[in-house]
Amino acid sequence: MRFLAILLAAFSIGAGLAGSSDPQALRSADAGAPGALAEAGAVLAAMGLVALTEQGGRAFRWTAAGALCLVSAYALFWLLLAPVTPALVAAAPDPLPAGWRALRGSWQGVQGARLALQLFALAAFVFPALEERGKASARP
Repeated sequence: MRFLAILLAAFSIGAGLAGSSDPQALRSADAGAPGALAEAGAVLAAMGLVALTEQGGRAFRWTAAGALCLVSAYALFWLLLAPVTPALVAAAPDPLPAGWRALRGSWQGVQGARLALQLFALAAFVFPALEERGKASARP
């Protein structure tokens, strides 16, 4: 389960990175579908991983923090980015919607915050695996 959570968290980072670097890419109606699936899958895998991780230890704390970061990044999408998407998709390629520069700045800011949360989540899922591997290799 940890591998699946790591894999889906990494995929969701790719979608966030693409959106933060090129917000105009969303003007295609189906551009975000793979990223949305990866992000929803990452959140579900993170919840499953939290449920399966032994409570009380460092691994649980890292895993819970990572899951919280992914849920927060997902919430930021639905609260701040999703409401803007229909206006961008409906707009013709030229001219850009009124207030595009301000919209782009806030869009990229939210995507940057989401990216930071997703990166922390990925690291939080990887650290317990590395720590466990280190313990296993240190045993005689």
